[in-house]
Parts: sequence; C-alpha cells; structure tokens
Amino acid sequence: MTHRSMVELGLAPPDPQFALYGEHVHTEHGHGLGIIGPPPGMPLPEFMGMPENIVEELGRRLTPEQVEIFRPNAFIHGTVFPNLSIGNFLMARDHLSPPSPFLTLRLWHPLGPDKMEVMSFFLVEKEAPDWFKDESYKAYLHTFGISGAFEQDDAENWRSITRVLGGQFAKTGELNYQMGRGVHEPDPNWPGPGEAYPMDYAEANQRNFLEYWMQLMLADTPLHAGNSNGNGKVETSAPAAPKTPAKAEA
Repeated sequence: MTHRSMVELGLAPPDPQFALYGEHVHTEHGHGLGIIGPPPGMPLPEFMGMPENIVEELGRRLTPEQVEIFRPNAFIHGTVFPNLSIGNFLMARDHLSPPSPFLTLRLWHPLGPDKMEVMSFFLVEKEAPDWFKDESYKAYLHTFGISGAFEQDDAENWRSITRVLGGQFAKTGELNYQMGRGVHEPDPNWPGPGEAYPMDYAEANQRNFLEYWMQLMLADTPLHAGNSNGNGKVETSAPAAPKTPAKAEA
C-alpha cells in the first residue's frame, strides 16, 4: 500500500477507499485531474480551511459551479500535458498539528530513459495573512517538499518501478492501464469541462494522456494545441531565461 507509513504516522486517511469519494476528470490534449473529498465520518473544513478573505476572492473569480466543486474537497492533483503537475492538498505537517492547505507545482524534466529531474514549487496567495503563509509553507515542506515524508515515499516507489522495469522479464510484458474501463460510467452531473468519473480510483486519465501522446508521436506534423496557430503547425519563440524559485506568492 502506497503511503502505508504515513497512515501509521497519522498523516494519511486510514480508509484505503478514500479516493472513492471524488471525481476523476480529463479533457482533450491529455490533461487530467483527480478531485477527492473527505471520507464519510471525517469532517473537514470547507474550501480546505482557507482564510476568509481568500474564500471571498474565490467567489469573485470562479463560477458558481467551480465554487461548489471546490467547496468540499481536500485533495486535488493533476497534470497539464505533458509535464506540469499540480497538487493542492489539505494536510497536517505532523500528527500533532491541524491540517493546512498548500499548493505545489511540479515540472518533470526527463534526463534519460532512467532519470528524471523534478522541480518543485510552492505557491501561496499574496493576499493571505502571514500566519497562513507560514502554516501553508510548513505543511508543504514537511509532506510534499523535496525532503517531505510523502515525497520520500513517492521517490522510493519511482526508483523501485524504474529498477524493476529494466529487468529482462519486464521487457517481455505490457503495462496494463485498464482500471475502471467498462466498469465506471461518466458522471452525468459533472458541470464540465471535460469528462468525469465519480471516483478517483481509475486510469481513464492515464489512457487519455497516452492516447494524446500517441497521436503526437504518429502525426506527420506537430499537433500540440498548446502552441499551435490552428493549422497544425507549431509556432515557437525564443525561450525566456529559466527561473526556478522554491517559494512564490501567487
């Protein structure tokens, strides 16, 4: 079980089905998102316990449908195709502290077939009070920061998977991404955008990601919509100087 040690430390829900209480969402061009609410019997604050002035700002910036989707949720994770991931979590930095929300971005930079560089960013609303900024940063640092407890669990899994897949037997098989296929139906109440399934234990997002990747690999001309001018050709410009801040205010 992934993050079993975190369950034993009291930092993760003990219910192994906690990801059933949410939505599994993907859109065209390979993007995907998982939204998880609290398990039954585990009351959590609305809007991840964000400060009142930030909640008021949400009402001004988001649609009513977006506000209602965000209201009950505690874990939001997703990837903007191809290599920018988002994590917005409500977590405690240790078993004695109350949970605090934090936002992190991950930029995945492949260095070869068996190496990956990960750039981790922490973001916080600049209008938030100083006490919230401090608590949010500590929650990120202790859990999903580079030396965080959850991050160390994940990194060990990634290293183990990479090592095993380099073996001779693994090369004779194929990866299976069928979880949820033919079993779960799209959620008819999802307001959009995208297609959603009413739980987060599924691999529809992974299939959506790989299907779009395959389209790009087989295309005669570049098709990536992120920088296309609409006629199938990609427009490029000189890259800006790289910036890799560890902590930023949004």
